[in-house]
Amino acid sequence: MPYCINPECQSRDNPDNVNACQYCGNLLLINNRYSLIQQLSNNYYTCTQVFEVEDSQNLGTRKILKAIHNNGIRLTDGREFFTDLTRLFRREQSILVHLEHPGIPRGEAYFSLLLNNGQELHCLVMEKIEGQNLEQWLGEHGAINERQALEWLKQLATILDFIHQQNWFHRDIKPSNIMRRPNGQLVLIDFGTIRQITGTVVSGGRSTQIYSPGYTPPEQIDGRAVLQSDFYALGRTFVYLLTGIQPSDIQLDISVWERSTRYPVSDYLVNLINRLMAFERSRRPNNATVILTDLDSIHPPLPRPSFNGRRRLQIWRRIKGLLPVLLLIVLLFAFYNFYNSKTACNSFTEEYLSFGERILDKQDLQYKRDGASEVKRCNYPEAVEFFKNAWRDNQGPPDPETLIYFNNATINELNQGKIPKNKIYTIAVAAPLSSNDSQTADQGRELLRGVAQAQHEAINPIPTNQDKFYLQVLIANDEDKDEQAKEIAEKLVKEKDILAVVGHFSSESTNAVLQTYGENKLVLVSPTSTSVKLKSDFFFRTVPSDQKAAEKLATYLKDKAKKKKLAILSSGDSEYSKSLKEELSNVFKNSGDVVGDSKNFDLSSRQKFYPSTALEEAKKQKATAITLIPGGREKTAFDNALKVIKSDKYPDLIMVAGDSLYLERVKIETGENAVSRHLVVAIPWHRLSNPNSTVLKSAESLWKTKDVSWRTAAAYDATNVLIEAIKKQRQPSRKGVQQVLSSKKFQVQGATGDIKFEGSDRANANIALVKVLPYCSPRSGYYFVPVNYGATCFQPTP
Repeated sequence: MPYCINPECQSRDNPDNVNACQYCGNLLLINNRYSLIQQLSNNYYTCTQVFEVEDSQNLGTRKILKAIHNNGIRLTDGREFFTDLTRLFRREQSILVHLEHPGIPRGEAYFSLLLNNGQELHCLVMEKIEGQNLEQWLGEHGAINERQALEWLKQLATILDFIHQQNWFHRDIKPSNIMRRPNGQLVLIDFGTIRQITGTVVSGGRSTQIYSPGYTPPEQIDGRAVLQSDFYALGRTFVYLLTGIQPSDIQLDISVWERSTRYPVSDYLVNLINRLMAFERSRRPNNATVILTDLDSIHPPLPRPSFNGRRRLQIWRRIKGLLPVLLLIVLLFAFYNFYNSKTACNSFTEEYLSFGERILDKQDLQYKRDGASEVKRCNYPEAVEFFKNAWRDNQGPPDPETLIYFNNATINELNQGKIPKNKIYTIAVAAPLSSNDSQTADQGRELLRGVAQAQHEAINPIPTNQDKFYLQVLIANDEDKDEQAKEIAEKLVKEKDILAVVGHFSSESTNAVLQTYGENKLVLVSPTSTSVKLKSDFFFRTVPSDQKAAEKLATYLKDKAKKKKLAILSSGDSEYSKSLKEELSNVFKNSGDVVGDSKNFDLSSRQKFYPSTALEEAKKQKATAITLIPGGREKTAFDNALKVIKSDKYPDLIMVAGDSLYLERVKIETGENAVSRHLVVAIPWHRLSNPNSTVLKSAESLWKTKDVSWRTAAAYDATNVLIEAIKKQRQPSRKGVQQVLSSKKFQVQGATGDIKFEGSDRANANIALVKVLPYCSPRSGYYFVPVNYGATCFQPTP
């Protein structure tokens, strides 16, 4: 079945025996030679596609075709860079065509392709390496032994020696970029990140940043990669090969990785790998020849000397004489720990829970990992310094997990050696931080930002003469999976020090745990779960329910259309989607009509979803407006919703959506279409509704962004609600928290306004309607603004 190369084509599979794509009309035989068999990968952010192709001029030989479009890398704020990617791509073509080595793929052809829509693709055809990459190989065979490690390390060091001698270095070595041929020969692939060794590099000049979590060295994150950066990634690769655990994984303590190997590893090899991945590049080998020399000198470790019986008896008698002293030391140590440990030092064995003793958000920040190691040892002064350095030196967006761990370590440091101790109050936050879906993990970080900010302000109040409130936060990573959320809930209700929980993220995961929290009388405050059916004496939310969103959208549509008939495109299995759909149907029937359900309206359909068919069906049933409600967990539904927005059919249909479409991808992928279709999204809060808020200004400063999301604001409010509930009790308890929040007298000022509750729901909840506008020139990209925003473009304030 021929495949279309056009990245914008909405139906890329084609029947056999056709020459052009039946959807977009582009030729299926690429460069009059290559037929696309299947797509192997598609990286949206680097505009890169990789295909397996058949070469009609070489007896149908299978090869690999790599293509880039848009000439540039799209960033999450909508900006585009039009030079770096093309330059890197041409460099890869030059390397693969001109360098010949059995450990490097052979490049064959480079050409440009102009599509019907005027878009230009840059294409590189190269040898198809038979076999598996080492990540795939490890998935089938498990971690390797030392003999295999030495053999593979020697092969890769030889390949790197060749590349480095040609004055190039790779910059993205990792298991998935190393292929193993059936004969055992290793091949280093993906040379799109390679860079020439120049005077600028030698003197420490900045270069294009290439980042692979767990494998990229610190100097490369800072844009200052050198050839020794390849050795760091090589060392990290062998940590993975010997342990079977990714270097960025929360299960692995990288400082003592050798304890996690599947087979025994000699000190010689451990020391070599540790030198390869030394934090300071000056401590790594100077070149690959040094590595090969060290490998030649590695021998099996000598057996440890054994003691005879007489010697063992002498040692035992000496130990026996020291027992009273040892016992006294143990008692003193226990007494010391009684006053100087507890709280964050009561670490959990569960890999998804942490006060700071393990990293849950899979980012490879060395200082952050060092801080976690010190928390395990209850060495809070050192932990504070490491977390402070991790916060300061982080090159990416400020990390809320780091700030929470810094806060936890700070209040425990203040308590060490102090009698009486300051009272520390503990809550938990449950959010998806390392989900396989990066979109969900990003939303989990948004939630964590609000919690971290509220905690930090409680510990460091302004004005400074106010009492400090020592709030400790346990982070629980539920990955937005029901079963994991249930495990977390069962664990949290047993921890008596935990007074309440902020979370969970989706309506589905919250619904899965609601009974557990209720039966154990532990309050759950959700900043993001909106399903109307979520009700419990111990459940509260700082976000409006779907009923409020439905009422707001119905009012908007009533003003927009004289004859109102609504078609609802939703995800059948999503709790959130079902809830908002039901509320919209109920509300809209009072002021208009809702068209009948159709299989063409199911965004999560496992069959092919065609946006044009869905829109035609809506028109056929005389709809004047459509609502898009993809479930937050369903990537297929979300992708299909974007296709509907991008469709040029029936532009007269009014288009609205629920808050699941308030995401960066909507602005990046559908910006122009969202503007032309006048897409309106209902969300709980928007920063421009109260731009001078002290809380908002603090958030913008803390997170170094003007785009503070409603999820961050609602999570901030959820945390402050619990702080206020705890403060109002002389002897804080779980039941006391519930009683305070249930009181009609309870009210607290939050980022999103005054907060009080009627049952589980927030009283006087407001919904903001937003639309998409382009940034004013010269900035490119798009931004969500309130629907009543007067200008035709958005000009951010300095």
